[in-house]
Amino acid sequence: RALAEALLAQLLPLDAERRLEIVAQAQLGVLALTDHSLRPAAQRLHDGVDRACRAAIGILDDTGGLHAARQPAFEATRLRALLDGIAMQGLWRGDAAAPADALTTLSRHLDELALPPPSPEHRRA
Repeated sequence: RALAEALLAQLLPLDAERRLEIVAQAQLGVLALTDHSLRPAAQRLHDGVDRACRAAIGILDDTGGLHAARQPAFEATRLRALLDGIAMQGLWRGDAAAPADALTTLSRHLDELALPPPSPEHRRA
């Protein structure tokens, strides 16, 4: 679990260097929408984050941190969406508490992955 969490934390804006990396990645992604020559580079960065999420879920699955009823591919996709959201919030907030909040959110999510997924009747309509 600690290895997965450490891997994922590298993708969050927890310090000035990582904030700059995420800003650059976001800017490249936006530019790639109109400058097709930038798409391969943007896609490589995007794919790298996807691979990290799949690797983290694989680590959890191999070490008992992913409940057997959870689907690894779906959880990797969900984790990616969560990381993207945490990263953007961290960039926008920029306050001193943002890194701690980001790590707490990530940690709680990883905790939940060890539990059974919510049953359909517990989901809100």
